[in-house]
Amino acid sequence: MPVFISTAINKLSIFTLFRAKMKVKQLFEASISKKNMPAAMNKMISYLERKLGTKLIRIPGIEKFSNSVESGVGFRFVFDGGLESIRFNWHSVPGDASDLMSIDYWTGASRDPSMNIKTKGVSFAQVLPMVAQVLEDPMRGKTTVFPMQYADEKVALAEAKRDDFTAETALADFLKQLSLGKSLTRSDFIGTYHIVHAGIFDTIVNNFAKDFNINGKRVSLASNTADTKALASQILGKAGVIEVSAGGKGETYDATRSEKEIEERVPFTETLDHLEGLVKGLIKGAFNALFVAGKGGTGKTQTVEDALHAEGLADGIGYFKNTGTASPAGVYNLLWHHRNDIILFDDSDGALADQDARNIIKAATDTKKARKLVWNKKSSFIFDPEGDNAEQYEDDPDMAPRYFDFKGRIIFISNLGLSKLDPDGALRTRAFVISVDPTDEELFEHMEKILFKIKLEDGLDLSETERKDVLEVVKKSKRKGDVSLRKLVRALNLAASKAPNWEKLVELYA
Repeated sequence: MPVFISTAINKLSIFTLFRAKMKVKQLFEASISKKNMPAAMNKMISYLERKLGTKLIRIPGIEKFSNSVESGVGFRFVFDGGLESIRFNWHSVPGDASDLMSIDYWTGASRDPSMNIKTKGVSFAQVLPMVAQVLEDPMRGKTTVFPMQYADEKVALAEAKRDDFTAETALADFLKQLSLGKSLTRSDFIGTYHIVHAGIFDTIVNNFAKDFNINGKRVSLASNTADTKALASQILGKAGVIEVSAGGKGETYDATRSEKEIEERVPFTETLDHLEGLVKGLIKGAFNALFVAGKGGTGKTQTVEDALHAEGLADGIGYFKNTGTASPAGVYNLLWHHRNDIILFDDSDGALADQDARNIIKAATDTKKARKLVWNKKSSFIFDPEGDNAEQYEDDPDMAPRYFDFKGRIIFISNLGLSKLDPDGALRTRAFVISVDPTDEELFEHMEKILFKIKLEDGLDLSETERKDVLEVVKKSKRKGDVSLRKLVRALNLAASKAPNWEKLVELYA
């Protein structure tokens, strides 16, 4: 059964937001499948456009983002003629509307979102009134969410919400009336507290029968119930909460498919050719380790994986790719289970920042054919390789021996500069180290070479003249350290969305 929104922070009347004529049943279906979600999304955006009096323009593609509050994937829409934008977020690629994780809102003053609306367990239609309210009159706070019957929703949507009660005050007053000896029906409740709070009555009947006398349609307080404040707290515990808070900081984006394609299709400079050659040398056993340093968005990872694939290897077959952080125990366990393979660390800078993990990697990248690795700390994931039960642990993905010979090879890709990746020079004595760190001018020169070969999202297109215009905007809008092939792709997609202010959007969001 869907839930309905009742807020304690609204200045505006939430239900006046539903004046627009909509097909209520379609918006409040119990489940919106992946197949029907694009249509559902269109209805939501259409409602917001009518309510806010502006057009919302979809930025092509899906943003895989990360900030100080959360990470996930989202669809972003910008306000026509302005710099404001809104993004619907999921934990992973959207498969069901009910999986909606949160909604971010940008005022256009910063690359980071200014507000975040948490929507765990709440569908599009359920959170929509709050979204519209926040966009019209930005505020922060919590909203109480109670279950509501579908038939009540249709009635409530046709009426303006009265401001007499919030969910909390309606519940408190209802319990007060019952404590005075009154008995009320559901119709009585709705007449006093409005139909938008009918979910409170239903929650009581369905979950708290022991605290009330339920006689047909009438409800009164049980004689043994004295502490109505404690009871109110228990009842509110059955409600959900939608929370509006400050947006995350340090917003970053992962490369999209089209961004990866341009890095794959055209080598950046001779440096990437050299990198490809080094990967082939490692595959053939010429050396045990390769460290790749340099700024993101320059083709490092794609060049390495292309070279691996060209030799018939694949992730899980001949090499294993580890993306993200890795603890010392995680690194040791990974080396054990792939002791004869190539291990590709990508965006795993934390493994080198931790001294214990760094020492393990240094030992694993020594120049010997077989390198003995030892774990001398008492740990639950360690077993004795000479013990009677050693064989039963060898294939356990969560276990590793106290010592073993590592005969594999390591490729470590980092967005850190060489001086930060290898500050003491220890890695350079054990492995090949290459820095892919082009200047902005070199990147711009490469952008000119590939400008007309870049594929855009969702079948969009731009003329050659329009693409040249986009490149000029990218050149003029550069910030220190943010010039990359990925930025060019995002800028082209923004321009192709036909947003009239795409040039300013490139500066803010690309």
